[in-house]
Amino acid sequence: MAGVEDFNPHFDSSTTALEVLEGLDLTGVRVFITGGNCGLGFETVRALALHGAHVFLGCRDTETGQKAVREIEREQEGIKCEVIQCDLSRLASVRHAALSLRNRLNERKLDVLILNAGVSLRPFEVTEDGFEMTYQVNHLAHMYLTLLLSPLLERGSRIVSLASGAHQWSTFGEELSEEDISPTSPTTAIGPMWYKEAYGNTKLLNILMTNVLHHRWFQSRGILANAVNPGEMIHSNLTRNSWIVWLSSLALRLFTRNLEQGAATTVLVAVSPDTAGVSGCYFENCNIKTQDSSSKTPSAAAQNLELAALAWKLSMRLLVKATKGTIPQIPDEFLKDGMSGF
Repeated sequence: MAGVEDFNPHFDSSTTALEVLEGLDLTGVRVFITGGNCGLGFETVRALALHGAHVFLGCRDTETGQKAVREIEREQEGIKCEVIQCDLSRLASVRHAALSLRNRLNERKLDVLILNAGVSLRPFEVTEDGFEMTYQVNHLAHMYLTLLLSPLLERGSRIVSLASGAHQWSTFGEELSEEDISPTSPTTAIGPMWYKEAYGNTKLLNILMTNVLHHRWFQSRGILANAVNPGEMIHSNLTRNSWIVWLSSLALRLFTRNLEQGAATTVLVAVSPDTAGVSGCYFENCNIKTQDSSSKTPSAAAQNLELAALAWKLSMRLLVKATKGTIPQIPDEFLKDGMSGF
């Protein structure tokens, strides 16, 4: 971790994204976010755009992306938002999105990359790329996108990976295989246990990937990488695949945060001067959390650098096999020494 001693928290779980950004002018700041058309992602885009950032929304459905942009435009004229199709369940779409962004920016610096999109409560399903759906959308496609956009990341750029306290549900041990990174068959009966395991494992993978990016890039390139737990939110679209969860969540409304509050930690880590030198950390409720914190997050596994290096190596191996011969290619930087993680 870096910059922890200089971080002075003055926000908490009740803070909203707009409150974090109060007084900030983000004109000229270029941001790419996956899943920015709805839920938590939309509130993140809204807050950034209203403060002047140029936000690119990577959306599976461009129509809903354009609808989201129009909604923000009704609130404030002159915002700078562009929609790029990015279907994380198809690596070909991820490649196209990365190439489109690089062309639109003319290979200029990308200031912030927010890996926000995700799925949960999905039945076992294999994508056209040969990966299990939840593992591809939540982890492998985001890692692939980060690799393809790495030429745009320069000193001061920030990577924000949306994790979750659910990473503590992970069933990973100290030894991993490719089957752990993307199961070829359900490891438990389809139902609640599968949903819990798949989501927990992918959220742990998000944190482990962020740790590797920090160790690879912070000292050598000055790029910041942090993981964020936005908290539990009733209105998050992550649970849109289950009416049972949606119905039961109504009773818990008073005990959860709204999306404006959920987006606060993301924008704090993404653009706030308070986090300008912070990297390799796990944020929750606008604060840095360690294993010694009262929240007991992140887990010991999330801080295991050997596990992070192994997960990176296996993920790289899977991505290289799945994308061989495609353009744009994974940069040589990762093909030469990236297979080992650090």
